[in-house]
Amino acid sequence: MIRFDINPGRLEPLRLHFRECTPRILVVTDGSLNGGTGGFGLSHFIDILSSTQIHGMTPIVEHRDRHAGGPDQAFDDLSISKFDVVFLFGIETTGSALSASALSKVQHFMEDGGGLFSTGDHEDLGTGMSGDIPRVRQMRYWAAADTPDASDSTRLTTNLPGNDVAYTFADQSDEHPQRLYPNFAVGTDGFVLVPIGGASPSRPAHPLIRLTGGGALDVYPDHPHEGECRIPTDLSTTFDLDGSPTAEWPGGPFFFMRPRPRAVAYAMSAGNGFEGPDKSAVVPRSFIAIAAYNGHLGSVGRVVTDATWHHYVNINLTGMRPGGVSNTDMQAIEAFWSNMVNWLMPATVRRCLWPWLVVSTLVDHPLLEEIEIPEPSPKRVRELVALGSAVVSAVDERPGSVGTDAVTDAVAMLAGTTDRKTDDRKFAVNDRLASKVGLALIGAHFAHVAHTLEKGGELHDHDGLERTAKALGDEIVEAVIADERSTLEKSAAELDRTRRLLAEPVPIG
Repeated sequence: MIRFDINPGRLEPLRLHFRECTPRILVVTDGSLNGGTGGFGLSHFIDILSSTQIHGMTPIVEHRDRHAGGPDQAFDDLSISKFDVVFLFGIETTGSALSASALSKVQHFMEDGGGLFSTGDHEDLGTGMSGDIPRVRQMRYWAAADTPDASDSTRLTTNLPGNDVAYTFADQSDEHPQRLYPNFAVGTDGFVLVPIGGASPSRPAHPLIRLTGGGALDVYPDHPHEGECRIPTDLSTTFDLDGSPTAEWPGGPFFFMRPRPRAVAYAMSAGNGFEGPDKSAVVPRSFIAIAAYNGHLGSVGRVVTDATWHHYVNINLTGMRPGGVSNTDMQAIEAFWSNMVNWLMPATVRRCLWPWLVVSTLVDHPLLEEIEIPEPSPKRVRELVALGSAVVSAVDERPGSVGTDAVTDAVAMLAGTTDRKTDDRKFAVNDRLASKVGLALIGAHFAHVAHTLEKGGELHDHDGLERTAKALGDEIVEAVIADERSTLEKSAAELDRTRRLLAEPVPIG
């Protein structure tokens, strides 16, 4: 056994080795939306993206106007080889739909694993850029006919009255955000990662809104007429991709690899009316503010939709940034943005950067200061499970759920790429055993990395999690099953012994 100990001076050469995996982000706006510092600018959002550590690396962020240089020019070179995540903030309506060429590029980007965020605003604002995009089109109400009016009693308003009892349009720019309601019952895509100590009835928030310390995002910028996200019920729909019908909601060979859109958080529409511009008092109701789809389990990109881009533009953030300094509420929202861009990253980026992320995270992490690292052998499966659990816990302290995702990655790597296209539970795995297998593979991979670095060796492109899964996967599965069987046999023996003892007559006197 060894202890994890690497000279920090070796980190920079290691980081340079993984620089080809540097995350690349594209932000596209249209209409009066832009990347500037004005009210409808996204400057603060873009600044946060640019400074966010994504899987341990600083990303490259580019903003483009959709039509700069010509119609849909922003999408001319869109591909997974150029960008990893795309953010779409649209204001143009139905008459400004994406060209066939631009739509095809977006479709291929998503099918190749690229992450996509999309939003509009009230009624059909944003429909032009996003209303025809697969998955996105069904995860938000885009058509004017499906959305409430922006001014009457059906409007979706989250504006709070601020420091007085009067409602005004300007309340959206004050220091009082709306209350956001995390959907703890959102459900889980993938198997449920069961901690070593067992499961709990308490449910974590979705990784998008999970905050440090186990909390969840419960504040959000407010606005007097929002849009609305939705969750489709028919997952058998297809879309046309280069003339071929393509599954809109694909799956993989295991039951846990059948992802579905999820309602991440709800907002509450309520409040009185006001003048200038005129807004009616509303009938209170809840609505979905954030929706997400974990396409990685179906070998496509992840998707996030939002009720409105007013949750991101400067005019709705200024009150929470007095003097240009973010207050506690704004910091929580910024943490959500960091979570989101990490979560949207393609699985290929996560897997590429996994060795660097683990090493850079754990160099100074107190959790692993004293832990002993075994040889990456299936014979040490219990120690590998414990090591994997420690690594995942440490990595998950960073934005997103990268550690937990890596456990799912590891198990999925054992499954191949067959799409059975079924929700049949006969293909369901035991969550506890799948967790142990995934954690053991994470532990074995980290043990390999640690031993390599401890001996002065270099990490290479083939030293990723896939290598460990391919080399040790079958043996790890057998070792976990054997260990579980041994535990069950001991439990059965204890039950038999207890039954015999209790069945024996007790001597009297």
